[in-house]
Amino acid sequence: MLYLQSLSEIIESLAHSMEKNENLQFETTALSVLSKTQIHYLDTIHHLGNPTLSELAKILNVTKPTSTIAIEKLTERGYVIKVPSDSDRRSSHVHLTESGERMAALHDDSYRIYAGYFRDSLNENEIQDLIQLLGKVINKIKSKTQIS
Repeated sequence: MLYLQSLSEIIESLAHSMEKNENLQFETTALSVLSKTQIHYLDTIHHLGNPTLSELAKILNVTKPTSTIAIEKLTERGYVIKVPSDSDRRSSHVHLTESGERMAALHDDSYRIYAGYFRDSLNENEIQDLIQLLGKVINKIKSKTQIS
């Protein structure tokens, strides 16, 4: 049982450290002008690659009107644009502007920093093992929670 307790402590410590780093980044970079929800939208759009409003709402587990309001605010601030779909003019795709891409990249920097800590601490075989093991855990989490 000591192993599980230690694993829990490690996960908690890592999560706390990452949260602290992310909060510091929000306070000391251009990200400070956005809410965490807005940053989450930009990050999701970046990783989905120009989703429709419906796709975005589904992934973020919000209603389409909620995502529409958020996108309108991000559009007003110059971070996203809506582009009518080529295949269905009733729907639009959400694209990041250059400013939106910069914000998404800035957000991703905090994860790159932590990936660097792993690369600096582990050899190539350990990294490959870690990737495989964490992949198994993430797949289990996704199957249990239906989170993408």
